[in-house]
Formats: sequence, structure tokens, C-alpha cells
Amino acid sequence: MRKDLEYNDALIELWVDACKKFVDIKEEKYLLLSMEKLNNHLRIPQSPVQIYHYFYTYNYLWQFKSRFFTLEDDDFWKMLFYRALYEEKDFNLTQKIIPFLENDIKSKITDLDLLYNKAESIKTKIYSFEEDSNNSLSISPDFILNQAIIRINSDGLISYRMISENYIINEGIISNEFWNDTKMMEIYNDLFSGPGDKKFKFNLTEFGKLLYIFLPKLIRDVFKQLKTKERNFTPYIYFILNDMTIPFGLVYDDNFFMLKFSSGYKIGEPPLVGVAFGQVAQEESITKTTLNKFNVLIIEAANAKSPLKWNEEHKNKTLIFPFPDAFEELNHITQFFNTCENVNQISILSGVNSTREKILLNLSQRASKIIYFVGNIFTSRMSPKDSYFLTNDNNLITFQEIKYALENNESNSKPLLFFDAQFFNVDGKRLKNTLKIFGEIVSQFNYNKISGIIYQAHSLFNEDTRKIKETFYLNLFKNDSQGVALLKARQQYKSSIAISSSYILFGKPWHKL
Repeated sequence: MRKDLEYNDALIELWVDACKKFVDIKEEKYLLLSMEKLNNHLRIPQSPVQIYHYFYTYNYLWQFKSRFFTLEDDDFWKMLFYRALYEEKDFNLTQKIIPFLENDIKSKITDLDLLYNKAESIKTKIYSFEEDSNNSLSISPDFILNQAIIRINSDGLISYRMISENYIINEGIISNEFWNDTKMMEIYNDLFSGPGDKKFKFNLTEFGKLLYIFLPKLIRDVFKQLKTKERNFTPYIYFILNDMTIPFGLVYDDNFFMLKFSSGYKIGEPPLVGVAFGQVAQEESITKTTLNKFNVLIIEAANAKSPLKWNEEHKNKTLIFPFPDAFEELNHITQFFNTCENVNQISILSGVNSTREKILLNLSQRASKIIYFVGNIFTSRMSPKDSYFLTNDNNLITFQEIKYALENNESNSKPLLFFDAQFFNVDGKRLKNTLKIFGEIVSQFNYNKISGIIYQAHSLFNEDTRKIKETFYLNLFKNDSQGVALLKARQQYKSSIAISSSYILFGKPWHKL
């Protein structure tokens, strides 16, 4: 007879089975009670086999909780430990996760090689559910990905649709795990919070690996199986999300996973008729008899002269919303477009010319292919869709007004919008982590009236960001799609992956200029 404090795998599996049944029938009350019973039996394991059983069970607990409940830190780190060690065999990453585990279990983890090898002998014997086999996908060795859609809805339900170059379709729903990125967003925000002490001691590559193993196993397995032979085109991945999450461009699988794909995002519900893919053009040099020329509109709203406030320390008035890099960015992009033979005409609204009336007039009447904004965006977390620019004549232009002006433009030019911006809240405090806010702002745009939106998530302006932008536009002018143009810029500056991955494309990545 076992003692009460011993690890009892039979009782654990009994309560895991009960939890699974209540998950299936969406019975939250009894699921919660069953998980409490399960936690009571999850004693500290002693042997390597028990340790595997323990973390294997916590991976299930994560899946059960991800659908209904706020997730606890311990659950999160135990799930990541299981996936890093037992699914991905990443000993280095596992070592970085161990400090976040509870002290009682940390003391039992002394030899990762031993733990992994012992687990290999029982992986086929441990308990599982029939649903697990349904949540696996076998892809033909000849399947070469052209395009993929990954959809995460408001409930966290994940679905996918993949199309090969021969138009073979693989699609399905991940029914055993729901997307719950609260903890990952906390690590992401900590990583990009600027200088100072960090709560989480992960570098960018390690965070990319965490993000990779955070993906459901089916998604990881899908991309592992995809054939990686040389191709003359770049596959597209289109993410449809209800809320913007961590940029998938940061995913790292030891081989620059997301530097192999071009990606774009849609925030909101997919269209009722579904998503129509564009044709993937072969990326080879084509001799052109005509040169495409495009009109560019540049809009500055950097509040460089007002509003002002009294600075008691310096005994003078200073800007309330300083944007010290704005005019260097403005001058750089203007000079760059002036040297591009593909640019037909540049219209610049800056200084006294950047008024509410002139901005709305140009947005609604001018046939521009690129509209470049540099300035301060003011937003409320309660209602990001009502965010606005403060123009240089001290008027407001809301994003709704920008949207309506573009929709009423009869030229049908479908411009690409590019934002180099700082963000402030209604109290005048500069915001650093704006990913979800900007995602909600741009969710209101009609992407039948524009070709896409690009913004930089970290509001960083330096020589590297300028080179990335130049490379992106030059690729666009060579007739690359927006997704491929951005991907090639990332590939060229992968030594600055944190910067290059911070550029986010909202819109279908296969759209061209």
C-alpha cells in the first residue's frame, strides 16, 4: 500500500481522464474540481520515469486550462520544460527554464541526459487520448508549401489551412489546445522594455525558441515535415487573429524558422467567403520593357513646435510630446525616394503644410501608392480604434477619418501605409509596448481599399532601421510582393533580427505594390 505522500501515477491518470471528460463537455465547474483533485495527487516525483510522467501530465493540464481559466506561472513553466526537454530535446533551453520551476521539483532535476533517455523507453507506453492521434498530421515528403493560413479566434481556437505548389490542401483544427499568450506577452514586453534589470533572463534567440515550443505540437510537426529543398519562390503564411499577439517573425527553431517564410497579419474575423490566395510568382529576374512609377505621399505630425509646457528646472517652455528622431526620419525617407527611379512624384505635408484640412484632402483625392506617416499617435487603451494624430495646426485626425478618406478616394490606388510613430496615452505618457493597441487600430481598415499597413513595433530609429526600410522599398520596386520584400530585408539584416522582426505587415503578404 502506497503512502499518502508517494507519487501515485494510477490515481493521477484517473483524475486526468476525469478532467479530459469535463473539458470535452465544457463543464467548467466539475473540471475545476477535478483539477484540484489532480493537483492534490501530483506529489513530487522521485525517479526519472516519474519525473517524465509528472511533466507529461502538466503539459495536459496546460491544455485543459488554456481553454477556460487564467493560467498560473507554475503551469506555464512546467509545460515549457516538458516541451523543451522531452519533445524538442533542447538541453540548453531546458536549463534556462529550470530556475522558474518550484524548488521541490528543481532539486530532482540533476541530469537532463538521463531524464531524456529514461523517458524514451516509456513514451509509447504512457497514457494518451484518442484525440491526440487526431491532432497529428502526416504530410507527404513531396508536399512543398506555397501558402498557409493560421487562424486564432477570440476563444483561442487554432485552425490551419495549407496549400502546396500542386494545390494539394491540408487543413484542420487543433482541438486539444487553445491559444493563451498572456505569459508569453509578459516575457516579450520584459525583453523589449529597454535597458535595466529584467525579470526574465532570456536573450532574443532564447525567447524565439520559447515562442517556437509554445506553438502547439501539431504546428511544430507540420513545419518540421515540410520539404526544405531549394525553391524559386517564398512560401506565405497569413495569420488571422482577433487580437495581435507576439510577432511570429521572432520564432526561432535553431535555423531561423521565420526567415524562410513571408508573413502578414489580419486582425479581426476572416471574410465570410474565405481568403482568396494570390498566385505565387516565381522569384526570378524578369526583363521589363516599362518601368513602373509610383506616387508617394509623406505626412508629418511630429508636434515639433507645439503643444508646449513650462519646464521649471530649465525656466523655459519645452515640448510635451518630443519626437527627436522625426525630422531625421523625414529627411532620410524624402532623400531616399528622391533617388528612386520608380518614384514618379513625392508630395510632402510637413510643418505649416501639415494641417488637418490638407491631410484629409490628400488622402481622399490624391492617387498615392505609398503613404508614409511619421509622427505621434495618441491612443486610449479603452478605445484604441479612436486613436488620432495631432496635426501641426492643433487639430485632431482620427484613424477612422483616415480610413474614411481612403475609402472615398476614387482613384482606387490601394496604397501601402507605412507608420514610423511614437505612441502616447491620453495622459501624455509615452507607450513602449504597442503591439496589441496598433493591431486594434488597424483592424478597422478596409483591406480592399489599401494594399497593406506596415509599422515598427518598438519605435526605434537608427541607421539599421533606415537600411531595412530602404531595402524593403527597393524590393517592392523590383515587383516583389510586400511579404517577400519585407522578408528579404530581414534576411539581409538578420544580424539585427530584433530590429528587422519588429516590422509588422498587416495585410495579405502576396500583395504587390
